Amino acid sequence: VRRHGQTTGDYSTELLLGVAVLERKSPKDFMQTITYDRERWDREVERFATYDRAAIVVEGERSECAEAAPGVRWESVEGTIAALDVKHQVAVHFKMNRLHAAWFAANWLNRAERALLPRPTPLERLHGVALQLGL
Repeated sequence: VRRHGQTTGDYSTELLLGVAVLERKSPKDFMQTITYDRERWDREVERFATYDRAAIVVEGERSECAEAAPGVRWESVEGTIAALDVKHQVAVHFKMNRLHAAWFAANWLNRAERALLPRPTPLERLHGVALQLGL
């Protein structure tokens, strides 16, 4: 898992570059982006569409997001989250803190690699073993 220099997302792996990406947000940044900085949000969502899989992990709970933008109705936030998931297939995951978010990011990327990348068939694995043994 590594941070990469692409314009979309914060984390991916060598194998997942261009295939899957994870965006990390603090509660304050998440709320700022989906409410007051809507043009930036729309550009991010458009870039997410170029990936087979994308997700957002918020380094805090919903209550922290609500506290970060007290004037915003939570129903509007839930509507934005639902639209992101249904229309764009980008899930938003809220984690207790930065440590839990980091653990989740590593786990999500590991599972994305296993789900999205081609796996060798049993015959290909056997062939690989034979090559390693010099057969």
